[in-house]
Amino acid sequence: MTTYYTKLKFHLERHMFKRGRNKGSAPMGRRGKTHYLLIDRGTHMAVRFHNTDIIRAYPDGKVMVDCNGWADRITTKTHLNDALPQSMWVGSTKFMSESQLCITTQAGRYYYYDGITFDADGKPTTELRPFKARRIDKDEVAELNQALDEYGFKEMFKVLWGACEYDESHTMIGTNNHDWRWVRNKLDLFELPDVHADKWRPMVAYFAFEDRWIRDPQTGNHRKVGDKLDPSTAWSNLMRWVKKDMYRTIETEVYEISK
Repeated sequence: MTTYYTKLKFHLERHMFKRGRNKGSAPMGRRGKTHYLLIDRGTHMAVRFHNTDIIRAYPDGKVMVDCNGWADRITTKTHLNDALPQSMWVGSTKFMSESQLCITTQAGRYYYYDGITFDADGKPTTELRPFKARRIDKDEVAELNQALDEYGFKEMFKVLWGACEYDESHTMIGTNNHDWRWVRNKLDLFELPDVHADKWRPMVAYFAFEDRWIRDPQTGNHRKVGDKLDPSTAWSNLMRWVKKDMYRTIETEVYEISK
C-alpha cells in the first residue's frame, strides 16, 4: 500500500529546490510560496506552513496534525486541507448547538485538537477528546423568570410595546436612551426596577421594530423604515438577547460522530 509518507517523499524528490535558502525542501503549492514547504525531517516528512509543521507523516502510515493553535484560521485551514491525504480534512461542524472544529477521516469524524494522530487507515491512535455542547443555565433562566414576574416587567411589556415609537428605538443609538445595552448583568435590568425601570421603554422599542429599506420610485433614493413587530415576536427577540450570556459550553460523552 502506498502511504501518505511515500507520496510526500515522491513529491519532495520531484519538486525539490536545488539551491537557495530552501535547498532540500519542496514547495507544496506554487514555487513562489516559500512559506508553505515540504521538508524531510529524517524520521518523518513534514508539511510546514510559516513556522509550524502542521502535518507530520511517518513511514508506517501514521499522520499527525498540529497547527500550534492556528487550525481555526482560514489560511491555515485552507493550506492544511490542501496538503492532507484525500480522505482527511479539517472543518467546522455544528453539533449540539455548538460550532466546533473537527477532523474527518475515512474512519470517522473527531473533535480536533493539536497533536491528534491517525494510523494508515484513518483510525485515531491518540486519546480522543469529547465534542462540546452549548447549553443554557437553567438556574439563571429560573432566576430571570422569577424577576420578570416579581418586579412587573412581564406585566408592563405589552403596555410599553403599544406606546413605543420607531424614532426612539433606533435614531437615538449612542444616546442615554440606549444605556440599557451596556448594563453588565442583564438580569439587573429586571431585578432592580428602582434603578433601571427608566430603560424599559427604549429597550422594548428597540426590539419591537425591524428595519427595512424602501426605494422611492420617483427619486430612486432609499430610506430606512421600521416595521413594528407583533408583541410575541418582539418579546422573543428581547428574551433571546437577555439569555445570550446564560449559555455555557460543556463537554459531552460523544467522541465520534458519523460523517
